[in-house]
Amino acid sequence: MPLRWIIVLCFLVRAAVPVAAGPTVIHGSEPGYGGKLIHVFIQGNPFLPITQYSDTVRCAEDGSFHISIDLKEGTFVYLETGVYEGSIYAEPEFIYRIELPPYRKKTYADLVSPFFTPIRFHVEVSSRTAGDGSGSISGPEELNHRLFRFDTLIDSVNQEVIMNRRRELAGNLDSVIRAMEAS
Repeated sequence: MPLRWIIVLCFLVRAAVPVAAGPTVIHGSEPGYGGKLIHVFIQGNPFLPITQYSDTVRCAEDGSFHISIDLKEGTFVYLETGVYEGSIYAEPEFIYRIELPPYRKKTYADLVSPFFTPIRFHVEVSSRTAGDGSGSISGPEELNHRLFRFDTLIDSVNQEVIMNRRRELAGNLDSVIRAMEAS
């Protein structure tokens, strides 16, 4: 079965199954974040910068942080701290333990520059546990790892197609699609 049909089928099944609303917890610890702020937000629409949820969490002196969000359905939660911005796909009633990159402060030049864009990073999920404590998933089987792997694959293929078009080379998109489906 082609990869795209599997993905479409997963989204259709996911949409048909009702998800109970409940608190989602995101926590972790990184020593360099002691006393620093993490801005947490959820966009209401992926195409327009309309924020559905926004909060700021101050890390403890040891760099640990704890974020609790009431979610009604699975969604992307964005974390912004220093020069970094990352996202995690979070579902209701799950507890996520995440790893953040070493803290890097925004400079004054970054703050006033109209060209500054945050450095995007993959939020490393070290474990995902159900809210009742049952079933812990980590490593390559965790959904965020799979999403990151798929995004990386799509991005590399997209860059290849763009370069071929710039060089005016005939691209064989069928072979590209087959290679992606085989991955």
